[in-house]
Amino acid sequence: MYVSLEDGWNTLRREGIERLQSVIDSGYQVSFNNHDYVKLYTLVYTLCTDKAVPNVPASLYERFEDSLKDYLGKKILPSISRLRQESMLRQVNTRWSQYKILQKWMVKFFNYLDRFYIKRQSLPSLDELTLTTFRDLVFFQVVKELREAFLEQIEKERSNQSVPHSLLHGVTKMAVELGMGQLDVYEEHIEKAVLQQGSEHYRQWSATRVLDCHLADYLLQAEQSLESEKIRVRRYLHPSTEKKLLRVVEEEMLKSPLTQLLNKETGGLDELLNDEKINDLARMFRLYQGIETGLPPIARYLQNHLIKIGNELVTKEQGTPDYVIHLLDLYQRSQRLVDGPFKGHSVFHGALKESFEVVLNREGSRAASAELLAGFFDKLLRKEDDIGAHHTGPSDKQSTAVMSESEINKRLDQAVNVFVYLIEKDLFLEFYKKHLARRLLQGRSGMGASNVGLSTTSSMTDCEKQMIAQLKSRCGAQFTSKLEGMVTDLNLAHELQVSFQSYLEERRTPLGVEFSVHVLTSGFWPAYKVEELKLPSELIACISSFQDFYHHRTSNRTLKWLHALGSVTVSFKAQAHPQAGPPESARGQRDRYDLVLSTLQACVLLLFNFYERLSIEEMLKLLQCAEDELKKHVAALVFGRFKILNKLPAESHVIKNDDTFTVNVMFSDKKRKIKIPMLVSKAQTQDPERKQTIANVTEDRKHTVEAAIVRTMKARKTLDHQGLVLTVTEQVLSHFKPDPKMIKKCVEDLIGREYLERSKEDPNVYSYLA
Repeated sequence: MYVSLEDGWNTLRREGIERLQSVIDSGYQVSFNNHDYVKLYTLVYTLCTDKAVPNVPASLYERFEDSLKDYLGKKILPSISRLRQESMLRQVNTRWSQYKILQKWMVKFFNYLDRFYIKRQSLPSLDELTLTTFRDLVFFQVVKELREAFLEQIEKERSNQSVPHSLLHGVTKMAVELGMGQLDVYEEHIEKAVLQQGSEHYRQWSATRVLDCHLADYLLQAEQSLESEKIRVRRYLHPSTEKKLLRVVEEEMLKSPLTQLLNKETGGLDELLNDEKINDLARMFRLYQGIETGLPPIARYLQNHLIKIGNELVTKEQGTPDYVIHLLDLYQRSQRLVDGPFKGHSVFHGALKESFEVVLNREGSRAASAELLAGFFDKLLRKEDDIGAHHTGPSDKQSTAVMSESEINKRLDQAVNVFVYLIEKDLFLEFYKKHLARRLLQGRSGMGASNVGLSTTSSMTDCEKQMIAQLKSRCGAQFTSKLEGMVTDLNLAHELQVSFQSYLEERRTPLGVEFSVHVLTSGFWPAYKVEELKLPSELIACISSFQDFYHHRTSNRTLKWLHALGSVTVSFKAQAHPQAGPPESARGQRDRYDLVLSTLQACVLLLFNFYERLSIEEMLKLLQCAEDELKKHVAALVFGRFKILNKLPAESHVIKNDDTFTVNVMFSDKKRKIKIPMLVSKAQTQDPERKQTIANVTEDRKHTVEAAIVRTMKARKTLDHQGLVLTVTEQVLSHFKPDPKMIKKCVEDLIGREYLERSKEDPNVYSYLA
């Protein structure tokens, strides 16, 4: 069957295209039965396969395009371009839906053309042709007005007015489809304007609220705005817009005004941190976490905030009993903030670390921080005395006498965490070692003199070991080796005491008194001064027996007796009190006391077994000890809470060499066992021992720096001064931060001792001399 091109096209136009357009324009549903559809499809097939007429497919393709342009130019564009605002949005959606139906059926009618001719000629498919034609003839012609209507609806919604989401979604979907697999049409003509509008809207919003709105309220509104933008994208924008739009909102509401928000004088970040507004701080973290460079400024503010509070604490309370406790409370509060609302983020951990390093290592107070922290550990780990000596705990609120084991462990953990930030760790160690020595030797840590070195299972012993273990884990085995050696010495004391008792029993030489000895390894313990003292015969016999035993057991070691560290329990019986009291039997029991004394005090009191009264001069001749030490120990017996001796003349509180002393036979006290504490005068609060400790540490540092210099130069052979300073500082920084001047002086000393030499070409370069 032959059909001419003109006849065929007229049939296609009349029974297919025009009929289709008419039905669409009238609003009725398009319906073609199989017969109609097959007829039109067959007609296209016949025209395309007719070899007698050339270029029929090309002509059909052109006429297909012309029919689209004619319909769009005469019908669709005029119906849209005359409208504005929401009416335009509605008409665009209606006409686009109708056009999609037109596209569907026309592509079906001309499907053979699409499958064979267009494919062979590499022309745009009919689907592409229908879309590009609509894009060029309709969308591009009204896009400016359409975009304005689109943005107007968004602005209304941001003002809490209701808008037709379906119409906006339809426009977005149309723009995406017109991109034919790409988002360039949507991004260029819809998204770009939406982002610009959003930026301007939130820039103005921020400018009006950043100054007069409290930070917490501002952050809440910012969070709500971000959530509303997410919902907006889900309702009628393309998903790819969400990240871009949120970035715009974050830039204008959060990132740009961040400095102003942080520096608000009232209702700012200071207030949130001081009041621990966890929810508001957590919201701030959530909002700024996704912003590049958003968290570091907040972390810096937190760091400065903590430094300010810490410096105020140091200025007001350093040296007071509660200083370390308040410092730990500040650390605990800071840790709660970092681990809580700030989610343990590394930048905030860094701020916490740097702030406490600044506070603890303030110029002029480093030594005090090391000493006070060591003293605080001592108060936590020290076992309270129950034999008459008054003792002050860490504070009235946190005395170890009322703290449970878990509370002590918690405080220990906090203190160790703060200790890590201390630069002067070697100075801390020296103070800690002195405190540990006193606890161990005085039986105040759960093991010591009172138990002859026996290890116990008390909570205090566990805390002591736990403390050393924590220091070891943070500073290394070398840092705690001497502390472990001290504890080991005390643990070995039990075995040594048992052996000594067996030795005495074998030789049947009873001492007549209870006598125990702690043998201390001199390399582990603090350096103690050996003081001269003439002991009573009872103690001389005990010492002689132990020396024989020890030399028999270990012949290669020399014993030096440190009487100042010893303690003696002396039985003291006062006369019956003249006032009426209980029966004689009970009163006699009441007037017998066990006095826990220093060795020198015991020697003084034992003299009164032979003398009724003695002067200081006479005591010095009999005891052959240092005058200052004697007066200090006698003062505790005369002026202390427990007045064991009477002084003549009694008026003066200054002990002179010609003052005489007698036993206070009228002494009375409710306790039977009494420890006589040493007096601490105001002059002694400036402890010379502290100054000596600091001096010793300074000298040790010199040796440590010299050793580091020699190690470095031995490995490098040649090194410039700056490189040597950096390397040496890095090596010793775990224990202390050396002063560059100290390093320079050590270098000069080593040059003088021919360990190093200066380069002849450059005096700032050193060479190692083998």
